[in-house]
Amino acid sequence: MNYGIANNVSPSLGPHLEGGIDPNENWYLSGVFGFTNDRYRLAQLHYHWGSNDSTGSEHYLNGNSFPAELHMVHHNMKYSNLSAAAGKEGGIAVLGVLLRIGASNAGVEALLSSLAENRTKFSVDLAGLIPSDGATNYYTYNGSFTVPPCTEHVSWIVAGTELTISETQLARLRALTINGNPVGPNYRALAPQNEERILTGGRNGDSSYASGLFLSYIVTSLIFSYSAYVRLL
Repeated sequence: MNYGIANNVSPSLGPHLEGGIDPNENWYLSGVFGFTNDRYRLAQLHYHWGSNDSTGSEHYLNGNSFPAELHMVHHNMKYSNLSAAAGKEGGIAVLGVLLRIGASNAGVEALLSSLAENRTKFSVDLAGLIPSDGATNYYTYNGSFTVPPCTEHVSWIVAGTELTISETQLARLRALTINGNPVGPNYRALAPQNEERILTGGRNGDSSYASGLFLSYIVTSLIFSYSAYVRLL
């Protein structure tokens, strides 16, 4: 991962709390399973959350959901932007980070503060938004976007270690509105479970099949999610 301090991040509020990355900044990840020779440029990051502390994440780990989840959305650098890459095999990679209650989250704080202060740009340390073991402790599978029209050919990489978000920040997220309408909850519920194999990152960065890890999803106009029970090889 080539992550550093992103400048000129553009905050926005729509279906999510989102930060758009300046396309002139070259933050990327590589080593995506099946497309290891390709680089994926970070285009935007956004957050999902629920109405209470027991729901909000779009992935489950060890049968547990989390109150929020970060998605860092990348496009293959073979394409000029997300729109051009969407729907193409190997076109999109999304890095997901589960958030449990604890210390304040730097990414959430930067976005919330910029909106409150009516700033059009802000800076954030991208490396601080992912776990320190994110390059080796992760789960990956091929799926789709979680929002309609649920476009296919998305390589998902979900960090195996959670980061934190504070109760105060969650309350501020839940209070966000557009024209008087609440933005959240903005996560997709779990669908009936189908057993699938998902790859897990090894200590040496190698990928192997995860034993006991289950993927649950339905690709419709409404739902795409998975639940995971983790027992490492």
